[in-house]
Amino acid sequence: MPRSRQSRYSSEYRLLLERLVALRGDESQTLVAERMGTSQSMLSKLERGVVRMDLSDLLSYLDAIGKDPLEFITDYLHAINWRPTRRKPAAAPRSK
Repeated sequence: MPRSRQSRYSSEYRLLLERLVALRGDESQTLVAERMGTSQSMLSKLERGVVRMDLSDLLSYLDAIGKDPLEFITDYLHAINWRPTRRKPAAAPRSK
């Protein structure tokens, strides 16, 4: 199945959430949620995968826990052994 079609419960997504929670460490959900500008209950839903985390959420989360997004994403991509798929270039539009 293409990576973009996988469920939010895929092993790769679960690993993403587990790594985020591990990075949060001893900081409370309440404190991190406050820094993110959201509620503790919403943060809990994000961390448990009940609500899918989008890129904006991810960046806000990493900022709230003081982690570098580029470093996190690079480490995560290595952890899941991600490799770009080869795609054919899009066809140029035909001129009339």
